[in-house]
Amino acid sequence: MTGKLDLLRERHSAIQLLVQDLSKPHTPEETERVKKNLKIQEEELIQLMIKIDAIETAGSDKLRALRKSTVQDVQKTLSTIDEILKSK
Repeated sequence: MTGKLDLLRERHSAIQLLVQDLSKPHTPEETERVKKNLKIQEEELIQLMIKIDAIETAGSDKLRALRKSTVQDVQKTLSTIDEILKSK
C-alpha cells in the first residue's frame, strides 16, 4: 500500500509547488484567474485527502505514521490556500 500513498504524496508535492507559484504577486488582471486556480487546487487536495484516508494500514505503524504526516502536509497546504485567497 505504500506505493499508492507514495503516488498521492507526489501529487501533493506537485500541487504544493503550484500553490507556491500562485502565491506570488500578480497583476490585478491575473487575480481572478489565480483565485479560480487556487480553488481548483483546493478541491483537488480535498479529493486527495479522501483517497489518503481510504488507504488501509493493515496494522502497520510505519504506514499509519506516513499517512498521518501526509494528511498534515495536505492540511497545511489547504491553510496556505485559504490565507492566499483571503489576501486577494
